[in-house]
Amino acid sequence: MDRRSAQPELEVRVELARPGSEQDRATVGERLTERLLARLRPRVGVAVGEPGAVPRSEGGKAVRVFPRATDGDPLS
Repeated sequence: MDRRSAQPELEVRVELARPGSEQDRATVGERLTERLLARLRPRVGVAVGEPGAVPRSEGGKAVRVFPRATDGDPLS
């Protein structure tokens, strides 16, 4: 959740289940963007990474929400 501007923006970051090409990532991103737009209505940014790209907690679960209030990217 990016709260740096007056209107908060949501960006969804996901990872592929298995290694794939840049084209695979683009296809997954486009499909997910379309589905989220149909369900949620507001435009949602989607970033698709390789397996393991989403940080995990000590227990191995994916960290789900990263508030962004500064210019730093908590996922990079």
